[in-house]
Amino acid sequence: MPNSAAESTEFHTGLLGISSSKMPGPIDYTMLNVGGEDLAEVMQITDDMGPVPPHRVVYFGVDDVDDTAAKVESPGGSAEVPLADILGIDRFAGLKDPQGAMFFIFKSAS
Repeated sequence: MPNSAAESTEFHTGLLGISSSKMPGPIDYTMLNVGGEDLAEVMQITDDMGPVPPHRVVYFGVDDVDDTAAKVESPGGSAEVPLADILGIDRFAGLKDPQGAMFFIFKSAS
């Protein structure tokens, strides 16, 4: 599987008939859109990320990222990617469920 965000974007938009939009800022990522709504993110994996294979991650919108992240361990989950803000637009965290499946939670500032 190629490690190319551009090729992945082209594949998904062509196969699914959806649109894409490049996001501004220092991180190279593109949003995949359906009916004007952001559906998924495609991000270029860089060498400094280590041996990360191409993959897909689910994002869940929550009312309070900090509160949700603080609660992840009691039912057996774990926090994997620290709480962070993206360009003052979104707040997010990367979590794992008890089976080890990675997912992200986010809250848009808008």
